[in-house]
Amino acid sequence: MEDLEFLNEKIINKINIGIVYSDPTGLPIYANKAAERILGLKVDQLTKLRSQEEGYLILDYDGNIFPKEEYPSVIAIKTKKPVREVIAGIHEIKRRHTTWVMLESEPEFLEDGVTLKRILTTVTNISSQISIEKKLRFQTKLQSLMMKTAKTYLSGLRNEPEVAVQESLAELGLFLEADRVYIFDYDFEHSLSNNTYEWCSKGIKPHIDDLQMVPFSIMEDWLDQHTKGLSIHIPDVNALPIESSLRNALEAQSILSLLTVPIMNEAKCVGFVGLDMVKKKHFFTEQEQNLLKIFAEMLSNMQIRIDYNKKIQESERKYREITENIADLIWTTDKDFKMNYCSPSIETIFGYTPDEFLSGSLREKYTPETVDKYFEIVQSFKEKLKNGTLSNKDIWQLEGQAIKKNGETFWFLTVIKPSWNTENQVTGILGITRDITSEKRALIELQESEERLQKIVNSETNYVLRTDLLGKHTYWNKTFERDFGSMYEKEGIAYGDSLKSICDYHHQRTKEAVMACMMNPGSVHQVELDKPSKDRGTRTTLWDFVCLTDSNGNPTEMQCMGIDITDKRIAEEKVRKLSRAVEQIPLTVVITNLEGNIEYANPYTFHTTGYTQEELLGKNPKVLKSGETTLEEYQHLWGNITHGKEWKGIFHNRKKDGTYYWEQATIGPIMNDDGVITHYIAIKEDITERKRIQDELKDLNLHLEEKIKERTLDLENANVSLINANKEAQEANKAKIDFLSKMSHELRTPMNSILGFGQLLQMGELTPVQEKGVQHILDSGKHLLNLINEVLDISRIESGRISISVEPIEVYEVINEIKDSLLFSANQKNISLNTQLNNTVPTYIRADRQRLKQVLINLTNNAIKYNNEGGEVTISVDIKQTSEDGYTPIRISVTDTGWGIDEKDIEKIFIPFERIGAEKSNVEGTGLGLAVVKQLVDLMGGKVGVKSAPGKGSTFWIELQQCQSHLDTIQKEATLSQHTAIHNQEGVVLYIEDNMPNIELVQEIIDTKRKGIKLVIHMRGNGALEKAIEVKPSLILLDLNLPDKHGKDILLELKANEVTKQIPVIVISADAMPNQVSILKASGATNYLTKPIEIKSFLAAVDEIIK
Repeated sequence: MEDLEFLNEKIINKINIGIVYSDPTGLPIYANKAAERILGLKVDQLTKLRSQEEGYLILDYDGNIFPKEEYPSVIAIKTKKPVREVIAGIHEIKRRHTTWVMLESEPEFLEDGVTLKRILTTVTNISSQISIEKKLRFQTKLQSLMMKTAKTYLSGLRNEPEVAVQESLAELGLFLEADRVYIFDYDFEHSLSNNTYEWCSKGIKPHIDDLQMVPFSIMEDWLDQHTKGLSIHIPDVNALPIESSLRNALEAQSILSLLTVPIMNEAKCVGFVGLDMVKKKHFFTEQEQNLLKIFAEMLSNMQIRIDYNKKIQESERKYREITENIADLIWTTDKDFKMNYCSPSIETIFGYTPDEFLSGSLREKYTPETVDKYFEIVQSFKEKLKNGTLSNKDIWQLEGQAIKKNGETFWFLTVIKPSWNTENQVTGILGITRDITSEKRALIELQESEERLQKIVNSETNYVLRTDLLGKHTYWNKTFERDFGSMYEKEGIAYGDSLKSICDYHHQRTKEAVMACMMNPGSVHQVELDKPSKDRGTRTTLWDFVCLTDSNGNPTEMQCMGIDITDKRIAEEKVRKLSRAVEQIPLTVVITNLEGNIEYANPYTFHTTGYTQEELLGKNPKVLKSGETTLEEYQHLWGNITHGKEWKGIFHNRKKDGTYYWEQATIGPIMNDDGVITHYIAIKEDITERKRIQDELKDLNLHLEEKIKERTLDLENANVSLINANKEAQEANKAKIDFLSKMSHELRTPMNSILGFGQLLQMGELTPVQEKGVQHILDSGKHLLNLINEVLDISRIESGRISISVEPIEVYEVINEIKDSLLFSANQKNISLNTQLNNTVPTYIRADRQRLKQVLINLTNNAIKYNNEGGEVTISVDIKQTSEDGYTPIRISVTDTGWGIDEKDIEKIFIPFERIGAEKSNVEGTGLGLAVVKQLVDLMGGKVGVKSAPGKGSTFWIELQQCQSHLDTIQKEATLSQHTAIHNQEGVVLYIEDNMPNIELVQEIIDTKRKGIKLVIHMRGNGALEKAIEVKPSLILLDLNLPDKHGKDILLELKANEVTKQIPVIVISADAMPNQVSILKASGATNYLTKPIEIKSFLAAVDEIIK
């Protein structure tokens, strides 16, 4: 400031004009207080104005950004000449305040008069003058603009609103000297924005086509501001951050400055109006922003008015269109009830023009009864009007007959109500008349149709059923009650659960059809179901299921209609069988029309002739002629079939390849129901091979008798040899069995003495050596006795003489019995004998009690004998899974901790006299015990097996079928009695049986199931024949194992007697061996039932005899 010392600082700081000095580069170096006050900046802050840093803008008079190169000080430095009266605005962005100043710059030079020393710039505050001037100019221009815009909008509302909007955009753009003015609509339903209007100044490129369907996602900030009712003002796009997507988008459209204002419809933003500056930057003043807001509001109001006018016009158009085109007649009266208007449909309904109808009398156009009814309504109308009770809710209906212009009478229905003006005053009557002649006729037809439908509903063949959504019957016809009523005998049809009963009685597809109807109301689902028939069988019915709905589409009830199609299905099946037979039969089947042209041929025809279907159909069978059949034969053929007769004969025909073949044919006519011949059918058999064989047979017949004699002799010799061989085999087998049986019996006699005297010796005084010897005698004797018993068992089983009595046996009871009997022998070897049983639930199996004990004792004895010292033996019971045929096996296992068995030896374990590992053991045995076990289990209908491994012990198991006890069976059958048909058979049954539980069981069955049958008991074999002669029963039940005589002998006696030989005999025995059943049936038994008795099978056998 050395250069400024000459200045009187006090003077400079007291003047009101701002003074700023800048160095030759234009950098401010001094500012007096007036300059700082006017500009609001210190000297060191003036660089912000110079560099246009953020926070301040320098504007020209028109509000555009003042170019830096046009600053007065810059021009003074460049030109070295004074710059006068430059107006500029200093705009502080944060405060949104502009200070308008007059700037003048003058260069000062050094003594050489050339070199710049500094620049003096004076600053004069002219804000008030500029404000007044701009307001005056703006108001004048604004007034002109508003008048033009209002005039444009008013004109547009009446004519073309789109043109009015476009013209107003042009006016606004010219007024604000903008480069582009535009309107965008917001589509919130699809999250899109569309440029709907655009005006561009001369030379500015339009972008309306590029700005359609702009997603909200790329203009979220704008959308957020606009929906809040806020404007967006960007004075300088270049001042936005370089990385800003908005800046990139605006620069792509060459936009330098921008202003947008939301268009609000009440509180909802529907779009925005915007201004773009492209040629130069511009700061939009508050007045300019307010003007754009006013324009946006005018646009919103205009759109509301446009929408309102459109609605009014549309309403008027629709009302006029409805009135003029509706089929119903609309008419009105004045307050004196004189008709003053009728719609054009009067011509269609009455045949009169509106003027003709209004000028005539009512009595010319309506029947007297109808006119009287009308005036009654008018009188009621007047009374309500007089006492002030008439309202919009008052409606009258008039149904009557009217007379057309041509004299034709028709039915009509008129709805009458008060007519009101906008001041809520009654102006007369409003009437709507409809021609209901067709409806009347339809009603009559509907009534007739309902009568026909009711006849169909109650027909003898159709089932009609309706239920609610819970399956409760709401309607059923007589036919349904007749055929299905038996299913609801207990609760009655009205209280029966339709869905439950149908699903239980029928099959899964019924339930699926019902569920499908519920899921798809209104759709029909068809299903075939069975129904009970009088003969305790079933018949087939076809049902249509549909779920009915209310007017809203909600399910309301199930409608079911069915018909018995059993006969149809039988007929269809016959047709299918016949069709399949024709297609598959190895015969030629051909059907021709009356001209003899082939219309059908089965596959075998093509196979035989060599022709394809295309080659043969439509052709005449003469294509197969060989020329060897005479004309007379063909004439005879046609003479027969054209007169409804059948023709049989033989053809010698030719195939496609030229091969000749013989056919035996039967040809006849096919007639319709009226007996008229429509087609002919030929069934032909290829007998070529038969003809060849016949020819060969002729040659062979010469030598046939001699060959037959030789062959017959050979067959007789061979037959004699076979008979002799079979007889020898049977005798050898019988001899073996007799030998074993007799040997066993013969050995038992001396063994009785040996063991008896051995025991006596053991009771006496013996030395230790003698005692040891006697013990050896007893042990060996017992071993031999066991061998004898087992040999006897084997021989009895193989000869079929062993008696098996199968009945329900409680498993745990038998196991506990044999455990007690074997504890002593187990304790002798220090063996622990255990059981794994569920004694709390009784379990029954089908078995012979004594033989079951024998099997379990054999298996447990073996487990003890072949076990290690101090080992364990465990008896367990396991219930296996029930098979598909209802068989539930009970497995009884005997497990030891002994030596085990090699896998290769297991398959030989049940073979008689096989002692696996005997050479390694000192345990005595016969090798027959397990063979006896297997054969006894087989006889009882069970299975036997073993699982073992060397050193790990063995598990021997048997499986027998689970069953119910006699008591359970009776109780179960009793619960089913309500589902069993009532039997009224009468007759006498003689039961020959010695076992009281069996007698009581049969007595209970007869008493509860067949009450009309009398049961007579005879408990011995002797006297059975005499009892039968005395009683003369309808049926005899016979047990085999009687105490004094075998049942077979009784059967032979009954069949040998003239009185009793025709009486049916049912054998009831526990012996289920097949040879026993065959022997008894061959001896005359009608049926053979095994114990324990299956009650259903027993009753079926009785019912078959006693009808």
